[in-house]
Amino acid sequence: AGGWATDDEPAESALCREGARAQMADSALDQAAVARAERTFEGVISPLDASGRCTYFQDRNRRWPFFTQGAGRDLLLNLVRAASRLVAVADAQLEAREDGERLRREGQGIYARKPNKKAEDVTWSQQEYAHAGLQREYVRFKSV
Repeated sequence: AGGWATDDEPAESALCREGARAQMADSALDQAAVARAERTFEGVISPLDASGRCTYFQDRNRRWPFFTQGAGRDLLLNLVRAASRLVAVADAQLEAREDGERLRREGQGIYARKPNKKAEDVTWSQQEYAHAGLQREYVRFKSV
């Protein structure tokens, strides 16, 4: 399934597999693609304020602030750097597909709607977790 999760494999396994591939092939990743992917995290982690506190967000609409100090901010920035490589891999895989832009938009919609949340008390179905566009969104929002 081109690196994406299949019906027989949980999405988390596919993401771990892709993460390992991304880490092993880090030197082969296009640094411009990683920089573009890193921009998807802009505004998620603030600079330290005068009191040494950092505000960060883990939700799509940045409604729910979380707070940490300098050491926590450093850890979050390391997570963003690592996750940017995964987002770059996901972007490259979507761009390589003829229907990649459609999949990206669908994934954004699936992430936003969480269609199974009320019906089945789970956020997404296994089929939705296997969706290439949702996987990109998942890495983006669940990495911080």
